[in-house]
Amino acid sequence: MDKVLFGAVLVSCAAAVACGGGNEAPPPKTQSNPVATVPPPAKPDDPQAPSVHYVTGDKLVGLVFDRSDGKIKVRVDGTTDIIELTPEEDRHGGELRGHYLTTPEDKHMMYLHTGGSLTYYKGRDEFHLQRDHSTDPLPAATLAGAPLKKKLPYQILDEQLDAISVRKKFSTFTALDASNLAKVSAAFDQVDASMVVHYVLRDPNGWLPHNAFTPQGVSGTSFGGGAWQTDEMWDRNKKGLAKFGGSVKGYSEYESVGNHLFVQTMKGYPAPLANGTPGIVWEMDSTTAVFIAFDGARYTVDVGNSAVEKGAPLEVGAGAPASWPAPLQHSLMGIPEITALAKAGALPQKTGDDLLLVDDEWNKCAQKTWATAKPDIDKLRATDMNWSTREGRGQQLHEKWVETVRTKCKPTTEKLEKAVLAVIEARDKERLALFEKAKTKFGK
Repeated sequence: MDKVLFGAVLVSCAAAVACGGGNEAPPPKTQSNPVATVPPPAKPDDPQAPSVHYVTGDKLVGLVFDRSDGKIKVRVDGTTDIIELTPEEDRHGGELRGHYLTTPEDKHMMYLHTGGSLTYYKGRDEFHLQRDHSTDPLPAATLAGAPLKKKLPYQILDEQLDAISVRKKFSTFTALDASNLAKVSAAFDQVDASMVVHYVLRDPNGWLPHNAFTPQGVSGTSFGGGAWQTDEMWDRNKKGLAKFGGSVKGYSEYESVGNHLFVQTMKGYPAPLANGTPGIVWEMDSTTAVFIAFDGARYTVDVGNSAVEKGAPLEVGAGAPASWPAPLQHSLMGIPEITALAKAGALPQKTGDDLLLVDDEWNKCAQKTWATAKPDIDKLRATDMNWSTREGRGQQLHEKWVETVRTKCKPTTEKLEKAVLAVIEARDKERLALFEKAKTKFGK
């Protein structure tokens, strides 16, 4: 093929691409002569110049990248705006990989790699740039300033709830005061209608509110080894501790010095916090709201990003009193909760100490009863040398004596249940009075 014909073929192929021929995607839309608007390069070219013109490999996209005055400024070829960019670190596993260069409108316009290479973003396209030549510094930016960060929905909600929280409005209250019904009552005296909220159940399968009697850093006396839930179903029509969703059960082991009493929860307790429960926000702890119901119950409510995808779990306003659920939804407590409340100053210290004395009484009773089991256990160990058989018979013997301990020490079990029940009922009486107080003030 001669040179004239070969040239004609090239022109024809180029025209076909330009007209959209074939399956190739069209090139990014750019100025017809994008490089023509760039100031002429300094003579001679300075490799250390702070203002440099960059282009793509095909020379169709170019821009001036200027750091002459300590700030990063960019002007894309064919445009008039000079944009100030703010670097934002990009790390992976703690290691710096580069910087996103962000516009005042909080959009990532470019990426500056630690190795010095530049990537320019336009729409859904990425243009990898290479150094062209040094050029004169750019004038002052026409679009300047730090990125205007757009707040996410959960951040907006966090700020709204924090602004109407008790601790934000009234600095005299502490985090521990939210556990103290007398302090909560004093807060209700000062709270106005603008600070009242109500709980909205958005996602039954999400992270539901937790009935937390005290702040996370304040814990009571807890014992390991016992099961915390019984197979019995919760029935509010029952009497005693069962009415509140719990039962007392003793845990003991042969040769163990740690024999204790536990308040177990029944199946179905705790029920989820009822939709529409009114209350106030005591304080915000990052993305967790400390929510105090009108009856004084303390809950932690997640208001983080995933929690607000379906809407805010706490909304301003008490709602119609007719729609309020009944108070005292959650009342059950055991030794850990009661001793924690005592540590927080919400209950007399003696209240918690008295329960621990009852638990110690159970331990002594269990130890005494287990001592009578020693001959049977020693005999089994001495006469049955088959390991698997001994283990099976030993388990049966152990279970028999566990029940014997519970029978012998039942008066102590009943003593603890009676003591715990008295604390719950006394506290519930205060809570009900608090609910009526809030209802009178905010239920209009």
